[in-house]
Amino acid sequence: MRSGILAVVIGCVALPVAVIACTSGGANNDVNGGGGGSSASASDFVASYCKTVGQCCGTQGLPSDGATCTALFTALESGSTYDPAEGSKCLSAVNSAAGADPMWCVKSSQGAQDTACKNVYKKPGAASGVAPGGQCKNDSDCAEGPAGSKAVCASTFSASSTTSTCQIQTPGKEGDGPCLATIVQNADGSTSTYTTSTSGSDAGTPSMGFTCAQSSGLYCNGMKCTKLGVAGDTCSGSESCGSGTFCGFVSGGEKCVAKVALGGDCSMSSQSCVDGAYCDQTSKKCTAQLAGGAACTTSDSCKSHNCNNKTCDTSSNIGTAFLCGSK
Repeated sequence: MRSGILAVVIGCVALPVAVIACTSGGANNDVNGGGGGSSASASDFVASYCKTVGQCCGTQGLPSDGATCTALFTALESGSTYDPAEGSKCLSAVNSAAGADPMWCVKSSQGAQDTACKNVYKKPGAASGVAPGGQCKNDSDCAEGPAGSKAVCASTFSASSTTSTCQIQTPGKEGDGPCLATIVQNADGSTSTYTTSTSGSDAGTPSMGFTCAQSSGLYCNGMKCTKLGVAGDTCSGSESCGSGTFCGFVSGGEKCVAKVALGGDCSMSSQSCVDGAYCDQTSKKCTAQLAGGAACTTSDSCKSHNCNNKTCDTSSNIGTAFLCGSK
């Protein structure tokens, strides 16, 4: 299933950078002084961070004043402790991402800024530094792993209850296991994470493991990072097939099949159309996706993958709208 995307944490408040932070294209995003302000105090940090958010919101056709962002972080910081060093580190990572790609807040869910910003705020008495396998409530409870890895609070549902423990996730190479998830590269440049389900498993959640990125030609087959299939290969879900293919039922079972062009028959699978198209459920034909502002009935029909109030939203990033406010 797709991993959760809203990382607003109350126990140990971690900034939801990967999904709800936005930025502009950048030349005016100074971290310490100048246009971006200083991070010496919590209020300075919020002002600098939310100014950057507001600039990005404007590029998405959303309010650019940063007011929604400021109100959110003012509420989050109540009763918590701000760390100036962590604040500066966070802003530096955000500005670095902004300088590299003005649209980073919409296109990426796996940025280094996610890790850099998770310890800016802490609640008094909140757990910190929990070892892999230890119980947690939020990602920010968990001790950081080796360089290049990511510490998360992973959950297992079994016997009608959920258990959450700290887990170290490391980008894997072919043959690495146990694998925990497949990182899928979407057509719009964003990424989606499909975790390997451990629901109902007596083994519980692994304390450490690997993620398999499609951008590296890999997927998680439930045990190890494995090469993506090409047309004609046996498959076990859309994430197991490489670029330009999907997993479809053909004679002999499920196999990777070339995606269907605009106007082609998509009755085999709603996921069968080429990038930039969707499967119209009435005509069963691959149809061009709609631009922002167009009337819609399903999110699949929109380029943003977001049909809101029967209109294609201009932003595909739910977190962006969360911090920007509505039009």
